[in-house]
Amino acid sequence: MKYILDANIFIEANKRYYSKEIVPSFWEFLKKDNDIYTIKEVKEEIKAGNDNLFNLIKDVKELKNNNSQQTQKITTYINSEYSKAEVNKFFSGADIHLIFSAVSENNLKIVTHEKLLSEKAKRISIANICKKFRILYCDTFEMLKEKEIDLCTLEKKP
Repeated sequence: MKYILDANIFIEANKRYYSKEIVPSFWEFLKKDNDIYTIKEVKEEIKAGNDNLFNLIKDVKELKNNNSQQTQKITTYINSEYSKAEVNKFFSGADIHLIFSAVSENNLKIVTHEKLLSEKAKRISIANICKKFRILYCDTFEMLKEKEIDLCTLEKKP
């Protein structure tokens, strides 16, 4: 399984539970693991934040977005279900590119902290789009459990 990480994974980890001063092995894991990716658009969002987080993630591998028939279905669905302002906001950020990358690559799971929202929610959530189109997703902790990573040693657990 490959994992593609959302910007909020890096931001939350850096600000809270895996800061470089507390768990430097987490950041090494992200750079070295052959199944961990992000996308150019996520890196650009983080770089725009003008802090040192970009230096921690610049070496994380990038996946390229390959358009597929699914991307058009997703685009049509989003345009029909949400307000124009919300659609414009969503399509101007990295989230849509994460989703498009996930549907155009086999055996890929989006890693995000976004949660499912009510069907009546006006905001677009990665989790809701993933559920609708059967795209796999999880959070940081699920990813680490699935990969059986011990951050103390950066090795699989015995």
